[in-house]
Amino acid sequence: MASWPAKDPDDELDYSLTWAEQMAIDTDVIASYDPFVESGTCEIVTDVGKEPSHDDTLTLVWISGGEIGETCVIVNRITTGEGRQYDHSRKIKIKAK
Repeated sequence: MASWPAKDPDDELDYSLTWAEQMAIDTDVIASYDPFVESGTCEIVTDVGKEPSHDDTLTLVWISGGEIGETCVIVNRITTGEGRQYDHSRKIKIKAK
């Protein structure tokens, strides 16, 4: 499982993924994006301007919280315009600055 850069528990950071290589056909695009925390105490930020977002091939999620020493797992789930569903999980290590 791939990792995103580590964060301090007080940080509220944005993380992105590109999905172009996973698209089955060149004309397929991301129709919806639903990230969630699979494990750990991190949280998905949903404040206005920081809610999970996407364009045709890129997703963006803001993450906050976590406990020092833990590794949070964030599942990034998209559904494409053609009805395909893809999940990519990413680990985030929580450590003090």
